[in-house]
Amino acid sequence: MFACLDSCLCNINVVPILLQVTEDFVPVVSRVKATIAPFGGPKGEISYAREHEAVWFRGKRFTPNLWSGSPGEEQIKQLRHALDSKGKKVGEEWFTTPKVEAALTRYLFI
Repeated sequence: MFACLDSCLCNINVVPILLQVTEDFVPVVSRVKATIAPFGGPKGEISYAREHEAVWFRGKRFTPNLWSGSPGEEQIKQLRHALDSKGKKVGEEWFTTPKVEAALTRYLFI
């Protein structure tokens, strides 16, 4: 799941990013993978956007139709559309959280 981060794990400064990604994105990905649906079901993965030097959640159709307090819902509510360095929305399927963005910012400016 964290193949994109494996090469960075030797750097101690990446640990806060890894912890925040684990806290905010893994429950959403786990929920998506646990959902069994015919064609056109939810999709989601943690991705490194090299062009933007950012780790984001990339997903489609993962928002529940009915909020029932099940695992991963709180993390889904925290997701915001990812923005590029100019403040423009990257795309409809790219998401982040304020905590992940803060950890990335701290890492990039160390």
